[in-house]
Amino acid sequence: MKRHILSALLAVIMLLTLCLAVACKSNDADEPNDSNTNDVTQGPGDSVDSDTKKEEETTDAETDENGLLSKYFSDYEPDPEAKFIGMTALGASGPAVMFDNYRVLSGKTEEMYANDFEGENPLALFEKMTAVGGDWNGADGDWAVADQAVAEGENPNKVLTYSGSAKGAMLAFGNKKWGPYRLNVKVGINEGDSSAQIYFCVADEKNYYYLDVSAADGGSICVYQVAAGKEKPASQRLNYAITYGTLYPVSINIGRNEVDVYFDGEEFFRLRTSNEDLAVPLGKIGFSQWKTQVYIDDVVITDLATGNIIYQNDFEDPNALSVATYGIRNGGSWSNPDNSNGDWVITKEKTQDGTEVDNGVLYFGGSLNDYGATVLFDPQIPEDCEGYKITYRAMRLTGADSSEGYPVVYGWDSEADYYCFNLGGWGGCAAFQTITGGSKINSPATPEQIGMQNYVWQIVEIYVYPDVCYGFFEGRFLQALWLD
Repeated sequence: MKRHILSALLAVIMLLTLCLAVACKSNDADEPNDSNTNDVTQGPGDSVDSDTKKEEETTDAETDENGLLSKYFSDYEPDPEAKFIGMTALGASGPAVMFDNYRVLSGKTEEMYANDFEGENPLALFEKMTAVGGDWNGADGDWAVADQAVAEGENPNKVLTYSGSAKGAMLAFGNKKWGPYRLNVKVGINEGDSSAQIYFCVADEKNYYYLDVSAADGGSICVYQVAAGKEKPASQRLNYAITYGTLYPVSINIGRNEVDVYFDGEEFFRLRTSNEDLAVPLGKIGFSQWKTQVYIDDVVITDLATGNIIYQNDFEDPNALSVATYGIRNGGSWSNPDNSNGDWVITKEKTQDGTEVDNGVLYFGGSLNDYGATVLFDPQIPEDCEGYKITYRAMRLTGADSSEGYPVVYGWDSEADYYCFNLGGWGGCAAFQTITGGSKINSPATPEQIGMQNYVWQIVEIYVYPDVCYGFFEGRFLQALWLD
């Protein structure tokens, strides 16, 4: 009997043991299999045999579609509705180009990437490309990090340099789906007629935009678009004096439907998906003064698209004022607002010692207590004009170096609505003014005096486009006025 009971107990124990083994096997199946992971836990003093260690796998969480490390893009969400998208790039045509402080920020101004070219292997993440029309073959060594030439006593600084002779060399960085974002960089040229390019919205080597900074012919800046391998200007080319060895800050803000391009702290260009709602300011042009006496001469208005002359006046015709009208600038006071006393006249130029010169000029010789006295002409600018340039010579006869000299007005509809490029105010500086409905808005004045002088002919140029006006004095850019 006891033997039968013992046999039964042994049978039950074996059955329970079998059930427990099955349950444990089932639980083990739910645990991760260490042999299928790249995680290796090492004990103190242990190491992994290099012959048996598996190469670390690349996952979607670690890189983006271009193979770039995701730590630069993990927090960035492209805008699916953005019209301006693409990578960034730096480029050079000709040697002696340098870049520094390259930064990319998201639309939320969060820094996604920064490179001051001081760290280890700073070119590792860049992709070599060649711009349309270029002949660069990606030669190693053309792009290199070098010491910037600095004055004695200044801290050393590393910059990215291009020393090759080939054109179209590009170093690209980013994601083709980027947008919106902001690209900041400093750019400089050390010698010669070289040019530097800052690329944005780069899809590939045949589709992109870029800001061209050229030292040729004294210096200039312009934005270009390349689409399907064909290049065309996306903005006007503006003269801008480039000083060798100087790093100029550039900021390109890529928005959903607009790109704003800043150079040396000034907004120069805006790219939009459409400018159909904009038109150049029409109306009269005119010349004014502010407690000064002035000469005006050689007025020319040129159609910027065709190069045709819309209006010109050298004031050799003594009857040129027969078609003129008159007005008073906002805030001004003129005792003779209809010019019946002949404050504005056409006369012969005289030198400072009173010697007459055989040259007809427009002259304001009224009282120095008058200010804002304005003479107006109607140039009949065509309604379909895409942009025009006003050029004239001016000479201030009286007034301190810090006084207003010869403001020019344009787009004049009435004394309550016009634009003015005011030269000489604010202690000898300059600024655009917008007068709308009788209210005046002054742009910030130039930070320095512009250099007006008495009895010296000086040249003024105003470029007028549907969305922006540029003011130049003696060939030097002074200021931009955005009209929208």
